[in-house]
Amino acid sequence: MDFLPYDLVEEVVNYLPRADVETIARVAARSPELEAWNLASEYQLEKRFTLDVHVRIKQTEGGPRITMSVLKNRPNYSTGWNYTKWSYAWIREVTIEQTVPWEGQRAEVQMLQALRCVSLPVDPSVHASLTSASGVGVLECCSRYVDKYGAEETDLYWKMLRATQKEFVNVTVRAGNRDPRGAIEEFAADFIQRGHFLESLDCRILSRWQGTLFGAIAPLFGRVRGRPLKIDLGLFHQDPEEIQLCVDNWWKSDGIFEDIEVSYRVDIFENAEKDDRLCESIRNKYKTAVINRHRVVLAHPSRRSSLFIENERIEIMKFRPWHIPVDFAWMESLINRWDENVMFDIRFLTFQDEDDWLKLVEKYGPLKKEDVFRNETMKRTFLEIMNPLQNEERMSLQIEERDGEYNVQHRYLDCFY
Repeated sequence: MDFLPYDLVEEVVNYLPRADVETIARVAARSPELEAWNLASEYQLEKRFTLDVHVRIKQTEGGPRITMSVLKNRPNYSTGWNYTKWSYAWIREVTIEQTVPWEGQRAEVQMLQALRCVSLPVDPSVHASLTSASGVGVLECCSRYVDKYGAEETDLYWKMLRATQKEFVNVTVRAGNRDPRGAIEEFAADFIQRGHFLESLDCRILSRWQGTLFGAIAPLFGRVRGRPLKIDLGLFHQDPEEIQLCVDNWWKSDGIFEDIEVSYRVDIFENAEKDDRLCESIRNKYKTAVINRHRVVLAHPSRRSSLFIENERIEIMKFRPWHIPVDFAWMESLINRWDENVMFDIRFLTFQDEDDWLKLVEKYGPLKKEDVFRNETMKRTFLEIMNPLQNEERMSLQIEERDGEYNVQHRYLDCFY
């Protein structure tokens, strides 16, 4: 690489993310043979800047119009960009939205200029974000524009959105009633598959056509991305078979822990039946699964991670010993460790046998009952074990029983519930 001319080196460096350019600068500074790389990387780091781009597509009787503001970020403040030095411009934030015609006054621009701005390279090192909002609730309040101009405006909105790069870290997309069928699902699925820096996807979906999207989500549970990812799907018409596919992919993997979480909102009238089907399917296929009240905890055979599923969430978490049923001896060991000033906060613990819980009650009982948040109609039942080493701080270990599940927490005795 040391034989490349400076012009070619500079062109290569121009396309590299800041983190890569910084690495080149450090390495090249120690090698006289890489002088061209050193100069190009240092110059690029000195000249490079980030932009915040806000595009609004407005409805008018003359057709859709585009207004845009672009801010150039400096160390302590931002100023309007004069559209120069494009080769050093990188995106920090992009917002694309549809608005009603009277909302806001900004400089009007041509479509090609807006497309050029939103398609600039993205700097993931600054946790770059993409936010878009289609005409949700906007077209309805401007009904005289909907039939005549809504489709044209929506087409322009999607042209802008699809022109953006895939290096954003945080993405928020809102669906609109006039969006092409399946457009937002395909856009989100493409981001999941090609967005290597993606860590947060907030994708509020209104339609039932989500097979494409979940087809992109399921493989996440069978491979390692190298970074965490949280996905919020909004109103999602849960298909138990699609959730089951996530479980199967994760089970077949090597079980390495990676923070992957998918949350959604479900139709309350459909939820119970689908939860029953999902739990029954998992119970039949994975005998080690701990299932209670539509909640599933499944430990991977490698004991590297566990899968947690409840009404509106599926998540990979680090494996903990209580992700499989425990016995009386294990609880005794836990209590002894707590006596040695080790703190615990354990959720959804289960016992191998009901006798294990009865043995604990016999040794550390009696059971106590207490109002929840001073509500006399709601009671919590628990064992309370005093810590002889913490008496001056009035601490206790409480093991709360709730419908066959147990929560273990240390509590200050003066704490109200």
